[in-house]
Amino acid sequence: MSKEASLQNKDIQIGRGIQRYLNTTVLFGLILLLGITLRFYDLGAESYWIDEMFTVIEGHQSIFQLLASGRLDQPPAFYLPFHLWVQLFGYTEIGTRSFSALAGIGSIVLIYMVGRELFGKEVGLLGAFFMAITEFQIHFSQLARFYSFFEFMTLLSFLFFIRAFRSKKVIYFLLYGLASIIMVYSHTFGLFILVAQNLFFLTQEIKNRNAMVIWLICQVLIALTLLPYLFSRLFGAGGIKGAVESNLAGSPAPTIFDPMHFMYSFILPGRGERSWESLLVNFAIAGAFLVLGIWIYAVRQGMSEFLPSLKGWANSLQEVSGIKGNIFLVSCWLLCPMVLPFIASLVIAAPMYEVHYTISAAPAVYLLLALGLFSIRKMVPLIISLGALIIVIVPGLVDYYRTDTNEQWRQVAVYVEENSELNDVIVFAPNMGIGIQQRSFDWYYRGPLQGCGLDSSVLVDSRATLEALMRCVFGHQRFWVIIPNYPTVTSDERFKSFFLNLNQTTLHKIKEQQFVGLSVYLFELRK
Repeated sequence: MSKEASLQNKDIQIGRGIQRYLNTTVLFGLILLLGITLRFYDLGAESYWIDEMFTVIEGHQSIFQLLASGRLDQPPAFYLPFHLWVQLFGYTEIGTRSFSALAGIGSIVLIYMVGRELFGKEVGLLGAFFMAITEFQIHFSQLARFYSFFEFMTLLSFLFFIRAFRSKKVIYFLLYGLASIIMVYSHTFGLFILVAQNLFFLTQEIKNRNAMVIWLICQVLIALTLLPYLFSRLFGAGGIKGAVESNLAGSPAPTIFDPMHFMYSFILPGRGERSWESLLVNFAIAGAFLVLGIWIYAVRQGMSEFLPSLKGWANSLQEVSGIKGNIFLVSCWLLCPMVLPFIASLVIAAPMYEVHYTISAAPAVYLLLALGLFSIRKMVPLIISLGALIIVIVPGLVDYYRTDTNEQWRQVAVYVEENSELNDVIVFAPNMGIGIQQRSFDWYYRGPLQGCGLDSSVLVDSRATLEALMRCVFGHQRFWVIIPNYPTVTSDERFKSFFLNLNQTTLHKIKEQQFVGLSVYLFELRK
């Protein structure tokens, strides 16, 4: 059988499944409507957090500045359309985040198209459903950051890749090349997607000279387009390790459990504000629903029919031509963005393994899960397996929408404005980089107080910190101190230890208020 058949658009003929109840178009429309609702609901409720504030600041730059700047982890492909978007819709939370929301909605459409190309309409529908309802996807579709756009371009790259592989038409190779270039210029981890696609193509088409020539030309053109940007950033001062440390690092060294944790996050909700007990009860209810549903189904079907289906379910996939090749492609898609950065973090001793960087692997997880649930539906009907997943997911979504996760800069600004006096001053400890903490606060603050920042470098000892503070608050008797609560940033805790030291004779604490991600204190100097 020809290799082109491995990516033919064929429905898995193991029964009518979902389509026996509703038309495919109607089902997809309902899934898309659900995804749109979940992404736009409460979109502007939370304050910007500092990473989003970086995006807003970048959006204020001109197109020329955006092209000239850019970090290794933040190439300009996201910021160029984002810049044009905010010119039309403004810099409000809804205005900026709606760009990511639309990219997330587009990803629902694309995963359906990719799933349909590989495994049929029903698997495509299930993949789109998982993309629509998972907390992971909703969260990044509601952030003014580039991750949702990166995932959208990853799916577009794979869609054109599949069509180019199947048809060998030049137009699809050109579209694939263009989508892939934008993908890598959206986030450098797109390089791992290129590795996955090359691994699949070279193993499947190694003997097809004409296809190999077109493919190699396409990859050379992609490389030539990417090299001017990536070469200077990867091989500049400090080499690759220096580039990673200054652009992608800052995370703890990865452990063997991280990939499993990431894949869990792709599908199932985080604990959030829920207790471990309530989370376990939630899983127990889902498990009981699954077991009871299977038992009822087996009894109604009859054990004489149900038991043989347990033995032969895996063979049902063999009925579809090319299914192994399609699974291999999606497996490459999953493993390369998950495994290669993990290995790279260990090899170059500069950790760069974060769940949001691996977002391009999430659609592969949804497609494999969809294929798995669809293939076993003679043993576990979809209404039962999906019902169990929904029981787990929905309480997490409720918790997600009712709980703030971003730093509450808006609330902090209001609190300071309502409780301050005219001669107070605001101290940001620390005020990192371009003064991002103060800029995040100033975005919401409408009062007259001036601010100053303490750099982490003053934390040499208590005396150096105190001297820097005295310069910062010179001429003021009272001052506010705002300290972030980042669990992995040691300078935050060191500043708290300094200001809250009970043996501190120079400072007297008047007020203290805790917000999500931020601690706020009011001090006065002792006379």
